[in-house]
Amino acid sequence: VALGIAVDDTIHLIVHYKEGRDKNLDFMPAMKETLEIVSLPVIYTTIIVAVGFSVFLLSDFLPVNYFGGLMSLTMIAALILDLFITPAAIRLLHR
Repeated sequence: VALGIAVDDTIHLIVHYKEGRDKNLDFMPAMKETLEIVSLPVIYTTIIVAVGFSVFLLSDFLPVNYFGGLMSLTMIAALILDLFITPAAIRLLHR
């Protein structure tokens, strides 16, 4: 579940970057424009979903409790990777 949501954010980043490249922008201007457009919505949706799943941490039923914690942690990790690792990977592939 978390990976599906994280992939959605990554796709948004890649599609906006490709649109910038289609405008004949170099890597830095295209990535800057991408992050300006996409970063806040990605951050907001990730935080909302992570907080929503963190409610499961209040459950006394351990599998549900663990699920909520792992989902929240996975969402935050995916956000960090989307904002830092994805642009670096695109930069490496850009060459």
